[in-house]
Amino acid sequence: MSSVAVLVVSCICVVLTTVLVHYARLEYRNTRKSFSRMKKLEAALSDPEVVDIVQRMIREPLVEEPTTFLQKRRNKRHILLLIRLRTLVKDEETRQLIYGFIKQKVKHRPRSNK
Repeated sequence: MSSVAVLVVSCICVVLTTVLVHYARLEYRNTRKSFSRMKKLEAALSDPEVVDIVQRMIREPLVEEPTTFLQKRRNKRHILLLIRLRTLVKDEETRQLIYGFIKQKVKHRPRSNK
């Protein structure tokens, strides 16, 4: 009976080890991918012109359903900034990270009483 128990325990240990190794490989791939994304983002944000565009897009967000001339003008400026950012940052994934950052900052931006 004891040899059967040892065999069962050793099989369980082998299965657990295999699962842990598989999980570790997946985590390593995800970490490498995340690190490469951050390197690309860091390279894109090292350009002062990109930083200026991002700051301007945060300061002057897109207006949903513009009604006045000034709101429409602000939206046109925002679109031009998007185009400039697209020409400066060629990598689509990096641009998506930047857009997400801008969206998050605009969403949590305090409202002014203008």
